[in-house]
Amino acid sequence: MQCLVPITCVTTLRVLFNETSLVCNFISTPFFTCLLSFLLCCVVENQSNPTTMRSITLVSMFSFLLYFIYMSFQISVASAKCLEDQQSLLLQIKNNLTFEADCFNKLEQWNQSIPCCNWHGVTCDNERQVIGLDQTRQIYGGFDNSTGLFSLQKLTKIRMLYLDGISIPAQGYEWSSLLLPLRDLQELGMSDCGFSGPLDSSLARLENLSVILLDGNNFSSPVPETFANFKNLTTLNLNDCGLTGTFPQNIFQIRTLSDIDLSDNPNLHGFFSRLLT
Repeated sequence: MQCLVPITCVTTLRVLFNETSLVCNFISTPFFTCLLSFLLCCVVENQSNPTTMRSITLVSMFSFLLYFIYMSFQISVASAKCLEDQQSLLLQIKNNLTFEADCFNKLEQWNQSIPCCNWHGVTCDNERQVIGLDQTRQIYGGFDNSTGLFSLQKLTKIRMLYLDGISIPAQGYEWSSLLLPLRDLQELGMSDCGFSGPLDSSLARLENLSVILLDGNNFSSPVPETFANFKNLTTLNLNDCGLTGTFPQNIFQIRTLSDIDLSDNPNLHGFFSRLLT
């Protein structure tokens, strides 16, 4: 007896699993068609035999269970992979780092054999784009100069960047300009990075920033008036930054601002009665 698989069966399954291309590809293979043909033929030929039908049902359920376990594993592996250019950019950043030997274990995962979305401190989205990099207080060392971060500019989808404690000897506009291509950046943590001033007004062009943590850097400059343009700002930490001049009062008008720290800046002046804590 020759059994043909109804087109509607395959079409329905493709629709049900449309979210996962791996599943769709498997359904389209001759193996899946043969499996489905075999099961349907067995059902048609043995539908009058209850014992056989029960066996067929158990075999069917077990076969599909194994299939979905396999596919779940394949999907998890695929989702962990990251784009080759993203992995290459992160490796360039690592190679430009100088760090103490006891930090090696934290960066040991950063190699070609492991997908970068599985690396310590790296977060990717569903499209395998790097959207988060967090090495806060994880690496004791740094870059010889700001050029070591040039590769970071090409990670244009990054939203969270935390490099607190990593030495990046650079002056105001030099390090700010490195960040300007990161238009999606929402959280910036670069405390105790060894930055020097001035605190550059160009940083305000990253208008999506909601968290700015730059404490412990020696800016020795006023806070730019343009910082009042951060419409989504919730947290601003400029503690111990050698700030001077008068603090822009317009920053207090940012409706989303809930946490601000300007302590340990003895040369900073202004009316701080509305300071949030």
